[in-house]
Amino acid sequence: MRANPLYFVVAVLLFFVMGCTDTTSVWVQGEGFRYTELDVRGRSRTGFTEVTAQQSGIVAENQVSFDAIVNNRHMMHGSGVAIGDVTGDGLPDVYVARLTAPDVLYRNLGDWQFEDISAQSGLDRTGESTSGVVMVDLDGDRDLDLLLTMPFGPGVVYLNTGEGTFTRATNASGLRSSYASTTATLADIDQDGDLDAYIARYKRIALADSLPPEAITWDAVLQEDRLEPREEFQTHYRFTSVGSRVIRSELAEPDGLYLNDGSGQFSEASWTGGSFLDSEGLPLTSIPGDWALTAKFYDVTGDGITDLYVCNDFDSPDELWIGLGDGRFQRAPAHALRKTSNATMSVDFGDVNKDGITDFFATDMLSRDYSLRLRQRNTRIPLEQPPGDESFRPQEMQNTLMIGRGDTTFAELAWFADVAASDWSWATSFVDVDLDGWEDILITTGHVFDVQDLDAQMIEQRRMAVMPSWKEARKLVLEFPSLALNNVAFRNRRDLTFEDMPGGWGFGQNADIAHGMAMGDLDVDGDLDIVTNRLNAPPGVYRNTGGADRLAVILEGMAPNTAGIGANIRFECADLPEQTKQMSAGGSYLSSNQYVAVLAMKDQPCQIEVNWPLGRQSRIQVDKGNRLYVIEESGVAKASEFRAPEPMYQLHQKVSPVIEHDFDDFALQPLLPWRLSRRGPALAAVDVNRDGRDELLQGGGRGQRIRLDGTPILDSLHGDAAGLLAYPIDSGLTRVIVGESGDERFRDSSWVHMYDINADAEKVQHQRLPFGLAAPGPMSIADIDADGDLDLFVGGHFIPGHYPIPTSSRVFLNQEGVFRVSNKFSEPLHDLGLVNGSVSGDLDGDGFSDLIIATEWGAVRVFKGGLDGLTDHTESLGFASFKGWWRGVALGDFDGDGALDIVASNAGWNHRYGRTTQVRLSYGDFNSDGRTNMLESFLDPETEIYRPSRMLADLVQVMAARIQMRIASHQEFSTIRANELLPIRNAAALEANTYASSIFLNRGDHFEYYPLHPEAQYSAGISPVVLDANQDGHEDIVLSQNWFAYPLSTPRQDAGRGLLLLGNGDGTFAPAEKSGFEVYGEGRAVSVGDFDGDRQHEIAFAQHNGPTLVYKKISTKENVYIEFDSPADAIGSALRVVYSDGTRGPTRIVTAGAGYWSQNAQSTILGLWDRSATAVEVTWPNQEPIMMDLEGIDGVLTLKK
Repeated sequence: MRANPLYFVVAVLLFFVMGCTDTTSVWVQGEGFRYTELDVRGRSRTGFTEVTAQQSGIVAENQVSFDAIVNNRHMMHGSGVAIGDVTGDGLPDVYVARLTAPDVLYRNLGDWQFEDISAQSGLDRTGESTSGVVMVDLDGDRDLDLLLTMPFGPGVVYLNTGEGTFTRATNASGLRSSYASTTATLADIDQDGDLDAYIARYKRIALADSLPPEAITWDAVLQEDRLEPREEFQTHYRFTSVGSRVIRSELAEPDGLYLNDGSGQFSEASWTGGSFLDSEGLPLTSIPGDWALTAKFYDVTGDGITDLYVCNDFDSPDELWIGLGDGRFQRAPAHALRKTSNATMSVDFGDVNKDGITDFFATDMLSRDYSLRLRQRNTRIPLEQPPGDESFRPQEMQNTLMIGRGDTTFAELAWFADVAASDWSWATSFVDVDLDGWEDILITTGHVFDVQDLDAQMIEQRRMAVMPSWKEARKLVLEFPSLALNNVAFRNRRDLTFEDMPGGWGFGQNADIAHGMAMGDLDVDGDLDIVTNRLNAPPGVYRNTGGADRLAVILEGMAPNTAGIGANIRFECADLPEQTKQMSAGGSYLSSNQYVAVLAMKDQPCQIEVNWPLGRQSRIQVDKGNRLYVIEESGVAKASEFRAPEPMYQLHQKVSPVIEHDFDDFALQPLLPWRLSRRGPALAAVDVNRDGRDELLQGGGRGQRIRLDGTPILDSLHGDAAGLLAYPIDSGLTRVIVGESGDERFRDSSWVHMYDINADAEKVQHQRLPFGLAAPGPMSIADIDADGDLDLFVGGHFIPGHYPIPTSSRVFLNQEGVFRVSNKFSEPLHDLGLVNGSVSGDLDGDGFSDLIIATEWGAVRVFKGGLDGLTDHTESLGFASFKGWWRGVALGDFDGDGALDIVASNAGWNHRYGRTTQVRLSYGDFNSDGRTNMLESFLDPETEIYRPSRMLADLVQVMAARIQMRIASHQEFSTIRANELLPIRNAAALEANTYASSIFLNRGDHFEYYPLHPEAQYSAGISPVVLDANQDGHEDIVLSQNWFAYPLSTPRQDAGRGLLLLGNGDGTFAPAEKSGFEVYGEGRAVSVGDFDGDRQHEIAFAQHNGPTLVYKKISTKENVYIEFDSPADAIGSALRVVYSDGTRGPTRIVTAGAGYWSQNAQSTILGLWDRSATAVEVTWPNQEPIMMDLEGIDGVLTLKK
């Protein structure tokens, strides 16, 4: 860092409150900035202490009567609060908005004393209701004006005439509107230097509160001959088809975008006039009628242009609008956000994982208390993704934490981060409470009534039928339980997880109903204090008592953007992570914060960098903490441009999807943990016509044919295609093996088909092997009995109608070209479990092929091979205790010691059970009807008892008699033990306790377990594939991701898009900075092969009901491409690069069948550490190693056994 500039000291007679003492601040002036010392003495305890209304004088209650609520339930949504220095005395003041009484402006007197100056300030709010408030300089005269939003319209503007006196200027400003408005946000969206406005709007009153039920039935609203509302309801309803369902949605009032002419005069932009474009870049053709609670301007993409996020209630989807810099916005593409909250109350932006990329957090209403959750109705509409619809974006009743990837897409990680639930939540803000440089989360909570309470809803429905009038029936809402709650504070653990702080760090000591929240430095000690607007109680005032070193920053922008709204502040300081803040106006639920940034600080050289909205940049050296800096915009240099990393792969080919027939698994077994019909498709790479280019074989669904490079071949399957294998055999033929499950049609029979096809993919021979009742899953080929030919393992996945009863897997031995079940080799696999993935390889170097199997509700299983059959070594090798939902399994030498290690995919950590929750699946014939039913439960860490995982309405479907005997209400159900629900004694059970996709490092007599990098746990891992992607001589892992096949009550796992983990050669991995993979659907099989004949490998990702995407590497390094004269002989062989100093690279094994229903080509590519490679060590199955010289091969080595 450069040395600090010379400062000169000027005394400024500004009076600040330093703790409890009034002092004259001495300012030190620098070039483009000034600073003053802060007094932080007496602060020591991290967190907040409530300042009572009697102490502060902030006593204005936001009173709302029950009568007002009965007439209009929107009155329960509360009002906001704003903090800012409107009087110009250097102390931030407080504005409290109210619904049924005049708003109040409090002047900060210092020493935590405030006085009501509403009357002398010219703020006569008599007879008007206020929802939200923003303090902002609208006219560029360097004082704070007021923009008020109102639940019944029209909205009000007050201009500050100096020293905190105001004149009403609504009509002159152009911001007047008759619509019901909620939250306002301001920024310079057209880069002309002034602040423009976006005003979120709701609805003055819902139709359910203004019309009797019979007036708004479907028949009363819908036209007879079309899916459109009648004329009188055109502005109130819309009907939408989603798959086979029709959704009726009530419309709210349209939001408003207003452009500033520079003098504080605003004009409204048209929704359909080109200001808003769809994701394809075309102007919108209709005006949205979304229920907006919060809107916030923020540079989400990091390009210096303001973007917009709108939080919408009910089934109105949230919107992310990407700013174009000229006052226009374009809707973000469908894959930018894979899910959103359902009833999104508020949003805030920050960088929670310190990667320099913007993240954001949005609040909803999922209860933290699991018992409460079991007796509350989920507000979301359970919609199934239409087959093949890649744009479908579900809304879930949970908070959402969106982690940015740097390319305008986000991974939703609320369950991973332990922040999915914070009760009925309203405002939220990222705040570094403990000043460690990592942003924590604060949330206001509470509601007048728990309108989700299922017991109360049932009582309401019964009583409504006998109420004398509709007006009397509306009063039934008053019978619902109250829902006063404690505010929430989540502490950032610095690993993308958060801790729910007891008592909310002092912010949630007492239960209340808190709506709006504003942050500001009320005592001018350099940290952020809080004011909340509480319903029927005085505002909550919370003093920040933390004592850590800090730095406060205020920006002085050039007029008319005098507060530097939209500026990005970046702070670099040794021993602290890089911190970023962006100045925002409004955008907090109904509220606005003071324009001050607070940064963690150390007493050592640091640098503040400010990137101003119009491209200028300021850099200031700082050598001491506990200061307030005021940074000026004038006279600064142009900011540098950001350069995104180059991707490693690019999309090479898109194979059209195979859309499978829809099958309702839950009609057969209602309590399945996930659908069993969404397992495929499988993939296999093989050179069918021997032209040096691999073809891609793809499985299909019921009644469909296998496809070769997108073209159907062979016979249509009556059942569902399962695992798929292919490898060249003699006489120019290729053997194709496919499993066929009868679970969707013929539940008493499954088959394994073995086809020999010619170079034109025509069937020459067909052998059909019976597999019995179980649906087949994965398959692997290897010389299992060590007789020199290739045998077949077929894993049994489940028995149709009887999941999760353990199934048997089988070994078919090759006897002179005919495959027959081997009792000797299959006997250890009897009732093995629910098998998802398999691979064969020699783990211990004894020359025999071992079998590694991935099971769900069980362990990764290892069976050692030998002449006497297979022997189960799962427990002795250390695998038995890691019971998971293992999907796929593959082999690779990840630490370079020559021994094969194991990678296995699993559910990850981004789901409701988190990382280590003990989950149990009890099962049996609960109703004595020959059907297998189940009960999923989990060990509650707070009560240490097993709790049912499903809602009461779900369980009634299979155990109605038992429930009627034992449970009279949802209240009783919410505390019941899972075993009390079981209709039979001694029910069988399976368990899971490990959810990380993991590696197991081979230590000879045991394996060591290590979870893969946290990014591998963002979503369900499906198929792992081992290769050297960056060709550095270390083994890497490619992982397909995502699992959507859950019941509609369970959020899907969609935070992945295909992951590339680069190995370090020591058993550790790091995600590629930018892989280039964009596989947003349900990833399934992954296959690696040379699909274009250039002797480089491409990677193919299959997706369930989505296109297969083939990715090609953009650049390559020196490597060894290995092909086999007889590819069938290659299966089971092991390869290692040998260097001139005698060292060896990692072992690469050639397999047929690995990962999840996947097969790579038999050719393979070995990366090199450096140019000193001299040979490849080849170990053929059942033979001693031999050396193959690399001299003169020109990068291609052809091996012959």
